[in-house]
Amino acid sequence: MEEPAWETIDGGDFVCHISVPRTVNKNLPLSVLDASVVRFSPTGACWFLDAPSSEQGRKALSPDHLRASLQCTLTSYVQWTGQLKWAPYDPEGDHTQRVGRLILTYGSPADPASIVPSPASRAAGSRHLDVQQTPMEELFPPTNLPLHDLREYEGLPNMIVQITEFACGGRILSPTLLHFVHDWARTSSAMQRDADLPVLSPVFDLQRLDRAAAGDIDTAHSDPVLVEKARALPMHRYDWWGPGSIGGITAPDIPPALEPVAAVQAGMPMRWAEWDTEAPLAHHIVHFSGDEVHGMYEAARASSGSEAHQISRHDAVVAHIWTVINHARGLEEDGEAVHLNVSLGIPNRLSPPLPKSLFGSPLILTRVSATAALLHDKTHDPALVRIWHAFLGERNVIITSWVHQRAYEVDFGAGVPPRYVAAVMPDVDGCIQIMDAALRKAVTMRMVLGDPLLRKYSVS
Repeated sequence: MEEPAWETIDGGDFVCHISVPRTVNKNLPLSVLDASVVRFSPTGACWFLDAPSSEQGRKALSPDHLRASLQCTLTSYVQWTGQLKWAPYDPEGDHTQRVGRLILTYGSPADPASIVPSPASRAAGSRHLDVQQTPMEELFPPTNLPLHDLREYEGLPNMIVQITEFACGGRILSPTLLHFVHDWARTSSAMQRDADLPVLSPVFDLQRLDRAAAGDIDTAHSDPVLVEKARALPMHRYDWWGPGSIGGITAPDIPPALEPVAAVQAGMPMRWAEWDTEAPLAHHIVHFSGDEVHGMYEAARASSGSEAHQISRHDAVVAHIWTVINHARGLEEDGEAVHLNVSLGIPNRLSPPLPKSLFGSPLILTRVSATAALLHDKTHDPALVRIWHAFLGERNVIITSWVHQRAYEVDFGAGVPPRYVAAVMPDVDGCIQIMDAALRKAVTMRMVLGDPLLRKYSVS
């Protein structure tokens, strides 16, 4: 394996360009669900690690050792170092060659792969954290990821890892990935300290998901019966480029690769009247103790009558959060609908389930379990990248859950658990993330709401 090449960048930091074994250049079509999340914000997290107290710990968390560890990992996950781009459009081709489909090219010596160790002096920690008063953005390099604007991709990495070193000797490790690479809950599962090492066996058969779709997905036209079944699911279908969707802009700036879909009748206009994107926001992290979670659970069971046995603690926490958000927004007596949009992973909901080691991020935004008809609809959908199955603002909340993903069980070699794990969350009104806390049966909630609405929030 080649020695890494180091170079200095602005500010005195270093970039280490990593060499991994290259195979013959390959093209890997992404699944239709992976292509549908191209507009999603990157997925990532920060692991806050105390200063190691042993020589083994200091060695394990040194930049050189972490760089070598990443280099070893990328020999099994070489696709992570590849180049993401739009698949060539062929109107006569199969479902992987329609407008808005993605392809991953890997195995070339030019594949982007780097690690950025960034020395700095900072500190953090609290039961309730005002994220806007914490320089979280400095924990991640400013490098854009491929197709961040639906155009630029050449030379941009699919994954970035930054190491931040504190004056006290502590470290923060901050991996950031495109959603198609892995949703972070699935990546976290692969990093736990009780995982079998050094065996790494990711599954890179991305078309395995598309093969689970109902009907024939390679025909020129979709099956109207299956499409009707899929569209009957209670999912939003908002059109990024439809009339009225872009706040007064009459001609959307459509990337050349997506021009064939410009004239398609796609979905409903965005409801911008419900979402003031310029309003000030409050971004906070709230810790719920095990006793508080149990209290929510018992309250939910008491109000559910004969269906109480079907309620989980996670259901109770989500219901509590949604209730207090609607209260803070003054919507309890409002007669119009409000929406709870939930990110659902698909692999374990198929029959038979797909393996947990499947490469990619096959998820949807919905309020119910999806069916194979939905996959059929998506594989034929010419407006795939124009559609958002959720919305934000006054009447919507999006919740992503990392519960049971054991993020606090990740061990980077120092032999001690992280002090704190924080998810990457965009500052947009109504974006919620829930995960296990370090203490047993406790959870941590990360919430962004319009300010001062969040200040009305109470866990009592």
